[in-house]
Amino acid sequence: GVTLGKEPDHVNGTIILVINAVCIGVGAYMEWSCSQMITDVGSLSAPHCTVIRGGVEQHIDTAEVVPGDLVVLQTGNVVPADCRVVEAIDLQTGEMALTGEPHEVPKHVVSDDSTSPFPSNMLYATTNVLNGAGKGLVTETGMRTEIGKIAKSLNIEEAGLTQLQITLGTIANVISIIVLVLVALIFLVSLRLRVNDPADPCVQDDTSCFVQKSLLR
Repeated sequence: GVTLGKEPDHVNGTIILVINAVCIGVGAYMEWSCSQMITDVGSLSAPHCTVIRGGVEQHIDTAEVVPGDLVVLQTGNVVPADCRVVEAIDLQTGEMALTGEPHEVPKHVVSDDSTSPFPSNMLYATTNVLNGAGKGLVTETGMRTEIGKIAKSLNIEEAGLTQLQITLGTIANVISIIVLVLVALIFLVSLRLRVNDPADPCVQDDTSCFVQKSLLR
């Protein structure tokens, strides 16, 4: 067997501490990343918006918006649904999440790019109003919006686990397996070499004692 020596086994202790620190650090980072990503996804749509129904301006939940509502928008708002522009005062939106374009997109009542897949007389759900103000007539909501169609193409469903949650779950499982493998290796090496602790030594032929001490490591 291998005797640890008269002095404390600083090398093995340091290795174990490093492994524990790495595992704890990775776990904490993954938990933080998960919460950040879920927060970012959840912030894509604002919880409330202003609409005009029957000539009356109302402040409602975004989930209650239906086709035919007239949405009132100003700088800082998130567009709650796909809309056709009916009024625009220096209206510009950010559509990078939808089209990949990093610059502001001017919006007009009459489209000047009717052949574009995203014409300038349309507003799109989850995009941000970066400048100006305007009104839009809701044409599509929920999964029927352009962003909803993209979500469908990525197999992201409204109910159950999203692709993001599945990916995070897979990463967590991989980390758990790595930790278990490291623990098993420490146990097997300690048992195979019969690493002995001079402060509480095992009899060389006492396998059960070495097993117990290896488990405690």
